[in-house]
Order: sequence, then C-alpha cells, then structure tokens
Amino acid sequence: MDKIIIEVDFAQFQQYIECENVICENIKELREEFLTWLYDRKVDHKYWTFKDGIKYALHYDANALVEWLNTIKYSERENKAMLLADPFIALNDVNAKIYF
Repeated sequence: MDKIIIEVDFAQFQQYIECENVICENIKELREEFLTWLYDRKVDHKYWTFKDGIKYALHYDANALVEWLNTIKYSERENKAMLLADPFIALNDVNAKIYF
C-alpha cells in the first residue's frame, strides 16, 4: 500500500502523520467526523480536561487523530496511521494538509 504524509496544522505548531493513501483520501471529511467524536461529551476519552468533575475543555494534538483513526475509524485495518517523530519533513513530502 502507498503511504502518504499529512501535515496537521494547529497554527502554533505542525505535526505529521503517515498513513495509507486509501485511509486519507477524504481527509477533510475525516477531520469533521473526528471532531464530532472528539467534542461529543458522551464519549469518554483522555483528551478531556475536567473542572469540578465536569468535562470542561479539550487538550489534544495529532496523537488524538492517530488514535481515533487506528482504534475507532479503521480498527480493522492492519496498516494504521502513525505520528512521525521527525519534525523535519520536507514540504514536497507532504501530500495533504488539514487545519485545527
């Protein structure tokens, strides 16, 4: 399978995910689906910040997207998404970009 690199842009910093091309052909739609899951107060995940025992705010980065892709959206796939540790990705290596 072909792998692609996606730049995840948080304005103050960028992170890079490598995944199968087929997984991220519709990355903008996946972004919206991910955000719906992330902001759903009925979902218990580790990205919630609590205030007085109540889900108050979110604290996340590209790791949250990778986790969601691997365990929720495409749990049946063998070749999963992974966060690239090397922050020095050449611009011509980036195949897609999403903004948060």
